[in-house]
Amino acid sequence: MASTFFGLNIGVTGMSAYQAAMNTSAHNLSNIGTTGYCKQTVNLSAENALSVSNKYGMVGTGVKIVNITQQRNVYYDDKFRYNQSIQSEYDTKEYYLSCIESYLYSGDETVAGITTSFDNFFNSLTTMTGEPSDMTKRTDAAILSETFVKDVADFAHSLQVLQDEANTQIETVISQINALGSSIASVTKQINTYEISGEMANDLRDERNALLDKLSALVDIEVKETAPQEGTGTSQFLVYINGGLLVDSTESHTLKCIAQDTGISQCDIDNLFRVEWDNGQGFNMRSRILGGTLQALIEFRDGNNENNFRGTAGSVSTENGVTKFKVKDTNCNDILLLNIPESKGRITIANVDYEYDSFEVKVLDDGTYEYEFTLRGEMSEPQLKALQYAGDNSKKVLIGESISYKGIPYYMAKLNEFTRTFSAAFNKVHNEGYDLNGNSGVDWYNVKDKVSSENYVLEENVENGFSSAAKRGDDGKLYASYYSMTGLNFAVNQELLDNPKLIACMKAPNAGVEDNSNLVKLYNLKSDNKMFEQGTPDSYLRTLISSVGIDGKQAKSMAEGQAKVIVAIDNRREAVSGVDKDEETADLVKFRQLLFTQYKVVSVMDEVLDRLINGMAV
Repeated sequence: MASTFFGLNIGVTGMSAYQAAMNTSAHNLSNIGTTGYCKQTVNLSAENALSVSNKYGMVGTGVKIVNITQQRNVYYDDKFRYNQSIQSEYDTKEYYLSCIESYLYSGDETVAGITTSFDNFFNSLTTMTGEPSDMTKRTDAAILSETFVKDVADFAHSLQVLQDEANTQIETVISQINALGSSIASVTKQINTYEISGEMANDLRDERNALLDKLSALVDIEVKETAPQEGTGTSQFLVYINGGLLVDSTESHTLKCIAQDTGISQCDIDNLFRVEWDNGQGFNMRSRILGGTLQALIEFRDGNNENNFRGTAGSVSTENGVTKFKVKDTNCNDILLLNIPESKGRITIANVDYEYDSFEVKVLDDGTYEYEFTLRGEMSEPQLKALQYAGDNSKKVLIGESISYKGIPYYMAKLNEFTRTFSAAFNKVHNEGYDLNGNSGVDWYNVKDKVSSENYVLEENVENGFSSAAKRGDDGKLYASYYSMTGLNFAVNQELLDNPKLIACMKAPNAGVEDNSNLVKLYNLKSDNKMFEQGTPDSYLRTLISSVGIDGKQAKSMAEGQAKVIVAIDNRREAVSGVDKDEETADLVKFRQLLFTQYKVVSVMDEVLDRLINGMAV
């Protein structure tokens, strides 16, 4: 049988329940502007009924609070984070591609760019054909060619600046990922502390979800939460990036950036970062599931459009502690397209990385190249056996990795191809002519040695092979192949700039100073549609500009499209999790009335008990 005061307790449970409901609505209203906050709801149920051993059954005992839960849909959270990762990736790519386009071409016809200075140089050659002996016109041609070269070199250096910026940003993003991982682990520890007793730490869960949203912009994440194991009272919370575990409940792992002193592309800047886990576990930087800003930065910094050096392992030889390793059947048999480092390079032989100091190339009878790399340092016996095994079994050899994105290495390689191909063709024609002194034309374009500042004698014919480094000939001059020329060191021969008389306009030494036969040949190179696969030199440059523009527009379109998808998903998420001011205000009024009703219940029970106890003297 129930207690005489049983009815009072029913009213008390109602007061407690609706007071909590009213407070929760007030809490929701106060957090309307809080980022990441999810609406909370008080879930009520009837208290367990009490058996009074009567025919009419059991008596209700009031209401109880089951829990206070968040109105959150995990599906929308996952979709939001996945699409935010994609949007951040393309937004970052669009930024860097727009930078390249602005360096390459201003978009304003009144502002000089590479194509403009290229046209101006050839126009000066046209002007000079009427009076090839005029020193003013010769000087103008020399100066305008230097302007064109400077624009090319400026663009090349700008590419390196962007690569350095992307490399620095990779380190920054890794630091941010580590910081967010640590914060997520810390909040998870607080959540577990509160929830071990069965409560729900809703506001801390909101904080953790907000951190996960931030993390998803940097890198694609996978979040898993398991139900508490029996006897523990806490759930297991895991955050994965790129298949690796960043957060394991209350512990977080970190990534680190390691500066590399060897390169994989001829014009890469020094000390590019490699990313690894702090425990030494490998981190796949080329993964297509990496996502976010991090993937965009890595692909832009390293992207080669799948045009890395590939070949088959050959023989190995050792003499006086120096190990040389041959590579055959390569995918690069054109000196004008070769872009591997001349020294301090990194080569992968049968999945093992080695460093090399230099290389030599032998041109075989069928026109293919056989490379011989001088490996750095003395090899141990196991290393030599591994190299021998690789050669005997024709294992794969790589320099760099195949990355299907047009990043800095790709654009630098295209610039190198232009400078080498154009310079070789232009120098050849100029060498065939004669200057005002009756001497054969000097190289118009050349390269200077980094140490001595001497001009290289560039050799176009490499049938007898070539070396990665310049070599001094018997005449004391430095001889090098066009491989040594890049967009960074592309230059006009200083002798020609100092003395425009050296411009070789004549077809023969006695043809007369007004002969312009060779000059016409030089000018006609502009319309040589066999010089490049894209056609003329001018077409090559415009195709390069167009490629940057198309890639940039595509990235911008993808970023804008994903932004719209994110808004749509966030609206759906907000419809579930967001706080509606009008709805919460109405609930506040409703719960107030319900609370007042419970006050009335207690008041009535009080009157009944007062009459029973005091009025009847029971």
